[in-house]
Amino acid sequence: MKIVIATYTSKWIADFIAEHAILAKALQGFDAAIEHIGSTSVPGLGAKPVIDILIGLRNDGFPGLPAGAPRRERGL
Repeated sequence: MKIVIATYTSKWIADFIAEHAILAKALQGFDAAIEHIGSTSVPGLGAKPVIDILIGLRNDGFPGLPAGAPRRERGL
């Protein structure tokens, strides 16, 4: 498998913004943090041309689950 490292492009930021809008709409009401992570999020840095996104959700964003419950108790 060949790994391609692309020259930085500001299009990666635009791509993330578009994906963020879709995810924010889908996760509306969950108090989600949607972050652009990985090498495509670093201006000027060459990277594999894949937009990495991390979504964080608060425990209390899931009705019926005890706040602060360990992951294994929530089945995650």
